[in-house]
Order: sequence, then structure tokens, then C-alpha cells
Amino acid sequence: MALAVFFCEFAYYVLKVGLCNWAALPAGSGGGAPSPLRLLLVSDVHVLGARRRLWVERAWVDWQLRKSFALLSWLTRPHAVLVLGDMLDEGGGFTGDALWHAYRERYGAVAGSGAVAGSGARGAGAPPHLHVVGNHDTGWAGRLSPWLIQRFERSFGAANAAFAMRADGTIAAAAEFELAQRASPAQRQALEGVFAAAATDGFVLVRTNSMALDGGAPAAVRQQTMRFLRAVGEARGGAQQHRPAGGQPPLVLLTHMPLFRSDDRDCGAARAAEVGHVTYTAPGEPLGEDVVTKADTQWLLRTLRPSLVLSGHTHTACFYVHESEAAPASAPVQELWRRRWRDSGEWAGGGAGADVPEDVPELTASTLSWGMRPDPAFAVLSMARGTAARGPTSVAARICSLPDERVIFGVYALVAASVVAGALARCFRSRRADPPAGAKQH
Repeated sequence: MALAVFFCEFAYYVLKVGLCNWAALPAGSGGGAPSPLRLLLVSDVHVLGARRRLWVERAWVDWQLRKSFALLSWLTRPHAVLVLGDMLDEGGGFTGDALWHAYRERYGAVAGSGAVAGSGARGAGAPPHLHVVGNHDTGWAGRLSPWLIQRFERSFGAANAAFAMRADGTIAAAAEFELAQRASPAQRQALEGVFAAAATDGFVLVRTNSMALDGGAPAAVRQQTMRFLRAVGEARGGAQQHRPAGGQPPLVLLTHMPLFRSDDRDCGAARAAEVGHVTYTAPGEPLGEDVVTKADTQWLLRTLRPSLVLSGHTHTACFYVHESEAAPASAPVQELWRRRWRDSGEWAGGGAGADVPEDVPELTASTLSWGMRPDPAFAVLSMARGTAARGPTSVAARICSLPDERVIFGVYALVAASVVAGALARCFRSRRADPPAGAKQH
């Protein structure tokens, strides 16, 4: 019994996380950079709520999340942690402020030091955490009210923000567009400062409220998000005109909802082998409202010109390539990109002479929680700067699995069955050894 507990509660986790090494960057990448930026990607944590889940489910999933976050930080040692939305499960308008903050505190307890200390803050010795707003944290479409956004922003920072991050995970500058703030020249200056701080050896990380792009979102929420994104695009254009010899900093777009794709059939072999589940669709089913619309996706790619997109929401891992409107990739080149997403769930690309420099890769992270699927996962991603005018010189990503809940249940069930069988066997032997009542003793 003790051995089973040790395996299920510690050794299994260490084995799964410990086997997840950082994917190797392409040979010759990095442009002389001392080391790549290492990012830990998690999504859809879904700290469970009291309205839809029993207390035993909440306690079980909280325990799994606490162990997962602790071991991920200890064994992978990332420079920064990106949480791509849905930290909470019942964070919408049906949850009052007191209960919402209780859920927020539970998320902080499972995610560890510095997780909810503000935008990019870190606890002692902990990497900074950047949080993207998800639909379960606030709401969706018509339920995405301004006060829900402001409640989120008071705990996790502005839903729309840009950060200059150095290769060691240090946040050199930030520009946050909170919903309660009015448009001002100071915000534009802050964005220009972000691009300037990342110009030589950094990366620009832009997180946005993707639910606000939905046509049913309140006008004030959508307008504020669009104003932020246009300002980022203008600041990026200005930085390009005045960029130093080191090149324009790569822009990484962080969004909860993936950009448009009709379904997940082109997401890799592992995704293609999955079937539908109560919390995610089968690969061939239309994604519909679970992705940003095609028109908004094209506008985002044209306005921001990102080097990479990171997303969550679907509870499944996916690597997808968005073709450039100016020069769509040919079928053979698209096939080359897809081959890079190998059966092992690893992808590496970019570098000098990249095959498709104008196409934009997107990595959608799976859920981290047993509450959403029995086989959760996370991703590790490395980026290295080069001297090219656009994008990171190289990007390498790997999807890694966490312990499978079904294996845990199976081990405990086997041990329980062995204990019961042993007890019954001892009882049976004892009854056979004892003489019947009233029998003569010699």
C-alpha cells in the first residue's frame, strides 16, 4: 500500500514531468544569443466551483493541480510561466464577488508563489506568471460585462497588455490597457517603451481579451480591445521604422481562444487519434464559436504581424500554421511544416533561411486539469533571437503529458482489490482451521 501511494502521489509525477526535456532548437540558431527564452505553457486550469462540482471533486483536482504546478516549476525551471486562460471554472457573472475571490485564492494556492501577485510579478525565487483572461474567468459574448473584466483585472492585471521580456524571463517594460482607463498619450508612450526595451535582445508578449472580439460582446469591451490592438500594431510599425541593427523584436500573441481554423484535423497525429469527450470535440468536428472568427483572425494577423501565437480553450493540444494573405504557402511547404509536428508532439522551426517566414505558427495548449480530461498536458517552448528583421530566429516546442488519472485509479483499485482478496483469503483459511462448534476435541 505504501509503495502504491508513493508511486501514484510522487514517483509517477516525477517520471512524467522529468521525461519532458526542452525541445532542441534548430542547429545554428540563436544568432549569438547567450541562451534561449524558456517558457512553460499551461492552460485551462479550471479551479472547480461549488455550483457544479462536489467537494470531493474539488479537493481531488486541487491536489492534482498543486502537485503539477510544484513539480513543473521544480523540474522544468522555466524563465516564465504563461497561463493561457480559464484559471477558474465558475468565474462568470453567476458567481458573486466574495465567492469569486475565494476561487482566486484557491488558484493562488495551487499555482504557487507569485501566481496572482499582479502582472508579471514573482514570488521569491519563482518565475513570473502572465495570465490571459479566459471565458470561464469572466464571461462570453453578451455576458462579458465591464464589471466582470474589471474584477478580473484587479487580481490578474489588465486583460489587454504588452510586455518586453528578456531571455532570462525578466520583464523590462509593460504597457497595460485596463478597461477602467481612458485612452491617453501615456498608453501609447508605454507601448513604444515596450518595443524599445525589447529591441536589442528581447521579445514582445501581447496578451489580449479574445472573447471581446466576439460580435455579441458589449460595445465598450470590444472597442477597448480593438483600440489596444490597433495601438500595438502602430507601435510595432513605428519600431520597424526605427529599429536598430539587431532587428525588430519578435511579437508573440497570447490569446485564450485560438485563431480561426475550421477543425482540428491538421493538428498533428496525436490529436487526430483522439475521439470526442464531454469537454472537447473530436478532431473532425467544426470548432465554430470556439475560435476567433476568420475575419477577426485575418485582421489580427495583418495588424499585429505576430511571429507566434499561443492559445488554449479547446482542452486539446494543436500545432497549426496560418498562411500569409500576401503569399500563401504552397502545398509542399505546408506539408513540410506539418511534418515538423512529429508524432512525439515536438516541433522546431525558424532559423536563418526559414522555409515560410511570412506564415504564422500557432500552438494551442491542452488543459492542465483532471477536472477537464483524465490525461492533461502542458507545453515547453524555447525561443532564440537572431538578426532577421522579423520573428525569433528559432522556436522549439514540445507537448508533454501529466499523470493519467485512469492509471492512478487503476493502481489504487488493484491495491484495494488485493487487500480485500488477502483479507478474504485469511478469513477463509481461519474458518477452515477452526473446528465446527460442538465438535469433539482430541
